[in-house]
Amino acid sequence: MNTAAPDFNDYASRVLALRDREGVRGIDSEINRYRCHIQPAFKGLSLVEVNDAVRLRAWCAEMQMKPANDTRGERLLATHTVHRAKALISAVLGRAVEDGLIRANECLGIRLRKRADEITAFDPWTFLVMPEQRAFAVGVAATLALVVGMNGAMYGLVARL
Repeated sequence: MNTAAPDFNDYASRVLALRDREGVRGIDSEINRYRCHIQPAFKGLSLVEVNDAVRLRAWCAEMQMKPANDTRGERLLATHTVHRAKALISAVLGRAVEDGLIRANECLGIRLRKRADEITAFDPWTFLVMPEQRAFAVGVAATLALVVGMNGAMYGLVARL
């Protein structure tokens, strides 16, 4: 590991340029996300200072409460934006680990918590419980018997289906 860690923003700019040359999909969005959310937050800090779990968690919490800068009214940044910005920091720190500038990527262990406005009490993806499944099966069987009876098929042939 190198003793003199470079400035985070200088290193991140080099990593983004490298990712652009590598043809990473969505690099324009990454560069914009970096300029809007990451660069100002870590200005003047070294890679080692940014690669601190406490600092990164605080930054994530701050990002989740940051107001969005658009014309859609007062709202907070989308969760997707926060996730993508954190992933970009993780990519920069991962490259620093590969280059031997830091020992570990502290961003990997950080989980984003849901905001209170994102937690819903209603889960639209529910499944049928056993009594509902049985009732559904009886209804399907009755419908099948009706269709078979009206079409003149022999019950023995249909029962084997």
